[in-house]
Amino acid sequence: MKKSKLTAVTLAILMVLQMIGGGIAASSQENLSGTQLKDIAGHWAENVITSLFEKGIIKGYETENGIVIKPEAFITRAEFLTILLKTKPSIEVIQNKVKMFKDVKYSDWFKETIDKASSNGIVMGYTDGSFKPNNPMTRAEMASILTEFNGWDGSLIENNIEKFPDVNENDWFYLPVMISKSMGVIKGYPEGVFKPQNYVSRAEAFALIATYIESINNSDTPGGKDTIEQPKEDKPAAKTEDNPPKVSDSKLVLTSKGTDFVNIRWNKANDDITEAENLEYAVYYSEKNNISKLDDILKNGIMAGNYEKDVNSKKITGLKDNTTYYFNVVVKDGKDNKTAYECIEVKTNTYGKDDSSKSTGSKTESKQPSITIDVSKFKPLNKENTIFYIDEKVDKLTGTAKNIVSMEIIIKSGQLVLGKKYIESPDNWSLDTPGLIVGNNSITINATGSDGKTLTKKLILINDSEENIKSLQLDTDDSDGDNLLNWEENVFGTDKNKSDTDEDGLTDYEEIHYTFTDPLVMDTDGNGIGDGEEDFDLDGLNNMEECQYGTDPYKSDTDRDGLTDYEEIFIYLTIPLLKDSDNDALSDGLEPEYGMDPNNPHTLNDGILDGDRVFKITKTSDAWNEGDPVKPMLEIELKGKQIETLSIEKVDENDLFLNTDIPGYIGNAYDFNVDGEFSSATLTFEFDEKLLGNPDFVPAIYYWNEDEQILFELPNQTVSGNTVSAPITHFSKYMVIAKNSYNEELFKFEILPPTDKEMQNTKYDLALILDRSGSISKSNFDLMKSLSNRLVQSLSDEDRIAVFTFTQSVTRDSGFVDKNTAASVISALPYPSGNTAIYDAINMANNEFITNSSSDASKVIIVLTDGKDNSSRSSSSYVTQTAVDNKIVIYTVGVGSVNTAVLTNIAQSTGGGYYSASNFSQLEGIFDRLQVDIDLYKDSDSDGISDYHEKKIASGQLRLGNGVPITNFASLNYLNPDSDGDGIPDGQELIIKSQYVKDTDIYYCYLFSNPCKIDSDGDKLLDNEDPTPLVKHDSRFERIYDPKHRPVNEHIISLQEESDKVYNTEKPGLNDYWIYQKASLTVEGGAIAQMPQASAALLYFLLNIGKTYTINAKKLINDSPNAKNHFYDNINQMLAASEDMVMDGKTMVITTNTPFVATTLSNVGSDKWKEMDWWYTIGNSSAAMTGTVTCSGEEYTMELNYFIDDFYDWEKGSPLKGGPLVTDGEMYRLHEVGLAKQFPVEGSYKVKVTWTKGQRFNTSTNKPKVEEVRR
Repeated sequence: MKKSKLTAVTLAILMVLQMIGGGIAASSQENLSGTQLKDIAGHWAENVITSLFEKGIIKGYETENGIVIKPEAFITRAEFLTILLKTKPSIEVIQNKVKMFKDVKYSDWFKETIDKASSNGIVMGYTDGSFKPNNPMTRAEMASILTEFNGWDGSLIENNIEKFPDVNENDWFYLPVMISKSMGVIKGYPEGVFKPQNYVSRAEAFALIATYIESINNSDTPGGKDTIEQPKEDKPAAKTEDNPPKVSDSKLVLTSKGTDFVNIRWNKANDDITEAENLEYAVYYSEKNNISKLDDILKNGIMAGNYEKDVNSKKITGLKDNTTYYFNVVVKDGKDNKTAYECIEVKTNTYGKDDSSKSTGSKTESKQPSITIDVSKFKPLNKENTIFYIDEKVDKLTGTAKNIVSMEIIIKSGQLVLGKKYIESPDNWSLDTPGLIVGNNSITINATGSDGKTLTKKLILINDSEENIKSLQLDTDDSDGDNLLNWEENVFGTDKNKSDTDEDGLTDYEEIHYTFTDPLVMDTDGNGIGDGEEDFDLDGLNNMEECQYGTDPYKSDTDRDGLTDYEEIFIYLTIPLLKDSDNDALSDGLEPEYGMDPNNPHTLNDGILDGDRVFKITKTSDAWNEGDPVKPMLEIELKGKQIETLSIEKVDENDLFLNTDIPGYIGNAYDFNVDGEFSSATLTFEFDEKLLGNPDFVPAIYYWNEDEQILFELPNQTVSGNTVSAPITHFSKYMVIAKNSYNEELFKFEILPPTDKEMQNTKYDLALILDRSGSISKSNFDLMKSLSNRLVQSLSDEDRIAVFTFTQSVTRDSGFVDKNTAASVISALPYPSGNTAIYDAINMANNEFITNSSSDASKVIIVLTDGKDNSSRSSSSYVTQTAVDNKIVIYTVGVGSVNTAVLTNIAQSTGGGYYSASNFSQLEGIFDRLQVDIDLYKDSDSDGISDYHEKKIASGQLRLGNGVPITNFASLNYLNPDSDGDGIPDGQELIIKSQYVKDTDIYYCYLFSNPCKIDSDGDKLLDNEDPTPLVKHDSRFERIYDPKHRPVNEHIISLQEESDKVYNTEKPGLNDYWIYQKASLTVEGGAIAQMPQASAALLYFLLNIGKTYTINAKKLINDSPNAKNHFYDNINQMLAASEDMVMDGKTMVITTNTPFVATTLSNVGSDKWKEMDWWYTIGNSSAAMTGTVTCSGEEYTMELNYFIDDFYDWEKGSPLKGGPLVTDGEMYRLHEVGLAKQFPVEGSYKVKVTWTKGQRFNTSTNKPKVEEVRR
C-alpha cells in the first residue's frame, strides 16, 4: 500500500519550527502581513520563510532594528527535543528510569524535557555521561530521533528507493535516514546527497515543512494522526477557553524544611489559551489531609501568599515546629481555569535548618546530603570505584550518611531481590550479614535528603565467596522441574513455573548451560529459526535433540570417535558420548570401516574381542601432500586396538642426518611407529616415474639405524613401475634413494681403519733404514735420499728422526735428531756398495728406540730395500717380536726382487704395512702413501682422532653413515684439539666406526656432536651445555638469562593492534546505546550474573578502559578442571624440555617462545558453573612459562612462572560469548563505536617443581612434586 508522505514527525517539525527561537520572540502575530523581516532579503528560503511567518507558524526574534529570523542558525539538541516532545503531551517522566547527565542541571530550562526523553528510552546520551544539550543537531541525529520517536522500523522503507551515495548500509544512521526518506520527511540536497553530519539550519527546517504543509492531516502511517491542527492561512487555529491548564507531572517535591518553614518545588504547567510564562501559581496548606482535590483546596486550604506568575517553587514560613502539614498547589490561566497538583505531607523538624536567609560573605558549613559506603576491604575493578570484587566473607556493609532523613538499602542480583532494609535517621549506618550470591550483586541505596531531594548511590559487588550465600533464605525448589532453582529463575528473569519460558523447545536450563541462547527469546539470533530447531554444529541434530541425547550442540562429533553424533544415534545406534560403545578396544568409528559391529565386542562370536582381532591395514602418511616427490604406503596386519596408534610422520628434509644432501636423495624420509609388536608388513614407496627415464636409475629403500648412525638397504626389494617395495619386520625411519648415485659416493674413497689409540701420540720418533747395498745404482740411491728428505721435511718440529743404512753391515748414521739435522745426514750418505743385512738394521733401530725413544712419541720404522737379506745375524722373527713388544710399527718397502713374504709379515705383525714397487720409479707414489699412513699413528693435537682421519674428514672423504660429509668439514684441524671451540675435544665429538657393506668395510664418522659446529643441532644450545647435542630440543623452548622474563605473545600483540585500528572508528547511534544497555543488563540479570569472573571481565569491557586486565591464575587453575589439565600438561612439556636442555651440575633458565594452550572449550556444557565462568572470561587462552632449572644427576628442581595470556575480543558470527542477551557481533559493534573497548588479559602463578628424570604428572603414581611459591 502506498504510504502517506506526512506523518507525526512532519507535525513535530511544524511544532519545532514554531518554537525554535530561543531568544525574545516578537510579541504579536496580528497584521504582520507585509512586515519586513530584516535578515532574509535575497536568501534562498526568503519566500518560504515569509509565507510561514505571515501564517504565524514561526515568530522570529524581536530586536531594536526589527524582527529577525536567523535562517542560518542551527537547532540545538535541547531545542529540537523540547519541541518534538510537545507534539506528544502524553509523554511523562518515569522517575525510576531517569538517566542523569553531567551537563544537565536541575536549574536548566530543558531539564524536564531531557528527563522525559531519557526515561522513555528516546535518548541515551554520550558514553562520557553527558548529553551535550547545546550542541547543534546533525541531519543524521534528527532522522534517528524522529524515527525512534515514532516507532518506525525498516519495513517502512519503500522498495527500490534510491539511496544516498553518502549513506552506507553499515552506517549507524542508515535505517533512520532511509525510513525518513520513504516517509517523505527528507529529500536530500539537489546534488543527490544527504550530508548526514551537516548541522540542520532553521532555513532548511522551514523548507522541509513547507514541502508538506498541504498534507498535514492525511497521516495514516505509524505514529498516528496528531491532535495538533494545522494552522490555517487566514486565521489562527481555534482555541478552547474552557480547558484548564495541563500539568504533565503533578507531583510536588520537598526541597528543604526546618522548624518553621518548608520549601516546595513543582513542574510548570501549560495551557492552550495562556502562554506558559503568564500562568499563575498559588500554594495552599492545611494541618489536615483535606486539600487533595481542587474544590477541597479552595474550601479548606490556607493560601501561602498570593498567586504568582511563572514560578515553580515556594518557601512557606510561619509554621509550627514538629507539626505535620499538607501542601498543594493550584495553577490558573487567564480565564481563571484552575488545575490542582498532588498533595504532599511534610512534618516540620530541625533537619535541614535553612541558611539561605543568612546574607554573609563567608562560607557556611555545607548541609549537602551525602552517603558513603565503606569499600576499603573490596578490590576495585574500575577507577570510579563503583564495581568491586570480593572473595572473602562480608560480615557487614557499613557507611555514613549526612543530612539524610531516611534511606533504603536494596541488594539484588538480576531480578531477584536478595535483601532490603529501611533505615530511619541514619548516621553511621550498617547492614549486618548481607546475603550475596556467587556472581553479580547490585547494592542500591535510595535516600531522602534533608533538602527533600532524592539521593541514589549504587555499587556492584562481584562475589566469589560461597560463604556470603549462606545467610540467604533462597527458594531452592524447582517448581517447573527444569533444573534451575526458583531463585536462579528469578535472577535470570525466567518463569519459575514454566520450564521453557520462551517456548522454543529448550528448557531454560538447557539454554543457559548448553546452547548459550537467550531463554527469554525464542529465536536468539533472529534468523527465523527457533533456538530449539537450530543446528549449530551442522551434524543433523537440532539443539533439542542435542540436549535430549546429551551431546555437544557445538561439536558434530562429541566423543571424537570419527562418527558424527547423528550417525551414532540414528545409523549405528552407538553411544555418542563414548568413543568405544561396546568396550572392545576398537573405536566406534573404526568398527564399520573394518566390518565389525560397534555394538558387539565379539562380532564374529569366536570369543575374540574385536580390539584383539588382527586386521589388514593399508595406510599412507597424513603428512603426505599431492605433489610430494615420494609417497609412502604401508600394508600391515595389526590388532584392532593398535590401529589408532599407527603413525607415519614425514621427516623434515632439513633433518640432521636424513636430509637433501644424501647422495641419490629423492624425497622425504618417513618415520613409522605403532604401539606394540607386529608380525609382518610391506612398505612401498611411489616415486616420480620420470626418474625411470635415466637408464642408470635404481631405486632402493633404506632404513636409518639410529644406534649405528648408518643407512642400511633393505633386502628382498621389488621394483614395479614407479614403485619399490620391501618386507619389513620392525619400524624405523625409511626412505627411498637412487641407489646408483648413493653407492657411487659411498664407495668412492678408500679409508684406512683406525689404529690402536694406545699407539697414537702427538709426535713421532721415526727411524729410516735405507738399503745401501751394491745392487742399487747411484741415481736410484739419489732418488731414495731425495724422497726420504721430502718425507722428513713433512714432519713437525717436535718429531725426531734416526737414520740407519745397511750393506752386509749396519751403520748408525744418526741417532734421534730434529728433521733439519736428519735431512743433512741423509743428503751426506755415501753411495751404495756391499751385501744386504736387513734384519740386523732393524735390530739396531729397535735398540735405538729401546734406549733413546721418548715415552710420549709414536715409534715408527720405515725400511727400504731392493734385495733379500743375505748377511744378518738376527732373524726376522726376533726383530719382529722385539718391535711388537716395544710398540714399534714397521713399514717395509720392497723394490724389485725381494722376500715379499718376510717383509709383509714384519709390517703386518707390527701394525704397519708393506709396499711393493717393481722398480725405483714407483717409489715416489709409495713415499706419498707412507706419509699418509704414518699419520695413523700420530695425533698431533691429542684430541683422540689420528691426523690421518682428521685430514680425511677435512677433505670430505671420510663421511657420515648417510654418505654425506660432516657439516663444515673443512674446518676440522688436525693441529687443534677443539676445532669448533665449543670446549669439547674433537675426539669426544666423533669416533670412526665401520660396517661391512657389499663385501667391503665402510668406515664412517659416528657423531656424538659435530666437531665443526658449536651447536650441532642448531637449537641455540652449545654442544658443551646440551644433553642431546644431535637432537633438537622442543623448539617451543629456548634458553634465556633472565629468570623473571615474561614471554611476549605476538598473537596477542597483533590482536591488540588490529583491535585498536577499528576502535571508535564509527559514530554510535541509538541502537548502539541500546546494545550497551543490553550488555549491562546481561551483567545484572543474565546467565553471566552468577559468574563472578565473567561479570568482572564484561564490566571491564563496558568501562571502555582497554588496558591490561589481570586475572587470578591460581584461582583459574583451581576452579577449572580444564585449565588444571592444561596446567599440568604444559608443565610436563617443560619437564621434558628441561631434561633435554639442562646438563648434570648445571642451572639454566628456560622459557617458551611459542604459546601453549591454557584453556579450551572442552568442558563447556557441563554443569560446572566455575568452568563456564572462566570460559566466558577468557575462552581459549594461551600459556607461557619461564623456569629456572637445576640438574643434579637425575634429580631436577625448577622454579616456574606460569603465565596466562588472552585477548578479550568479539567476532561476528561466533557463538555467544557474553551471555544470552547479546551476540558477538553486537559486542564488537560497541568496540567499533567507542562505547566499550577490547583488552588484553594476563595472569601468573609461580610454583616449584621437583622431579626425577622421566617423572610426569600424567602418571597415576610417583608424580613430580609441585608447591606454590608465595610472592
